[in-house]
Amino acid sequence: MAALGHSLKGFDEREFALDGETRTAAAWIAARGLNRGVVLSRWRNGIHDPAELFSVRSIDRSTRLTWEGRTLTFTEWAVALGIHEGTFYLRHMRGLRGEALFCGPKTPPAIEPEIVSWEGVRGTRTEVALAVGVSTKTLSRWLRLASEGKPTNQRKPQRAERRGPAKA
Repeated sequence: MAALGHSLKGFDEREFALDGETRTAAAWIAARGLNRGVVLSRWRNGIHDPAELFSVRSIDRSTRLTWEGRTLTFTEWAVALGIHEGTFYLRHMRGLRGEALFCGPKTPPAIEPEIVSWEGVRGTRTEVALAVGVSTKTLSRWLRLASEGKPTNQRKPQRAERRGPAKA
């Protein structure tokens, strides 16, 4: 039987004993018509028992699961958690258990916009750039240069001013 390490390197060549027979992971996956990604997900989620790792799960969604003293069906858990029933079912199929299975919808944390200030204008980079009349890329460059104590060269002189006084 294969070592129980978590590395996926060479996973397909690892040997597993199941029902008195030893085969490689790739052979078990092919023989049972499993999705390789599902098996790898189960392995990463800590399911290393060959019987469960290579099981052909056909779970009836009316199956009842118990978590923190509540026993509900897949559909009832999905409603209680505020997620789509298919999401809950796939989490279970991939081998997620405990908190990972019964957590609600995964929402990204809210990102607070960065507030900047330039020439007396305060707001988000986009708001300040519009007020100053430059692109956000230019404003970002100016802010970086100013924070480094370098000149921003924000207002280039007009062509006539750069040449110097007119020759007589």
